[in-house]
Amino acid sequence: MSDSPSDILVIHDGGLPALVAAVSALERASANQRVHAWCPPEGSALVPKDAPAWSSRVSFVQQQATLLGLGEVIEAAALPQMEDTTKASAAWPQDRNMDVAQELLRASARAARLNCSKVIWPVVCGGDLDAVFTASEQAQLITRLIELDQEPKGVAIETPLADLSWRQLTTLASELDVPLTETW
Repeated sequence: MSDSPSDILVIHDGGLPALVAAVSALERASANQRVHAWCPPEGSALVPKDAPAWSSRVSFVQQQATLLGLGEVIEAAALPQMEDTTKASAAWPQDRNMDVAQELLRASARAARLNCSKVIWPVVCGGDLDAVFTASEQAQLITRLIELDQEPKGVAIETPLADLSWRQLTTLASELDVPLTETW
């Protein structure tokens, strides 16, 4: 990567945390940086279980991208399931953590191809310190794994909203003048 500011990729499902992350990234971006949206696929571990169907989420992301002037909207294709991951096995009870890691790697690989130096993962843990720690640790480990392949400078995954409660998130959204009517 060059020394010029590189772009930013926001993992974006059309929900409030992703919209807040995108608005915040736009406010911090320099004039020659673009903020892109990467929409996780149907069934992604990065999308809340109560999220609308994939086509509705993509529609929200596209509307928000147009409204905010985001760069590319990347619709990630679902990966074929090799086995049923809906049930944790006794041998590997943390299948969801593996799914999160896989999705973070996919988003980071796309970010690298777009000349992005950051991936913003808008995970909100609502005050659950164990969840905040897990999300932060996952982001750091995947970032380090990527750096091994992209020396001297790779893609860093950030979790700027992880330690917020939903109340704090809505307060931040209000302070940033986030268009709340544009989320699911």
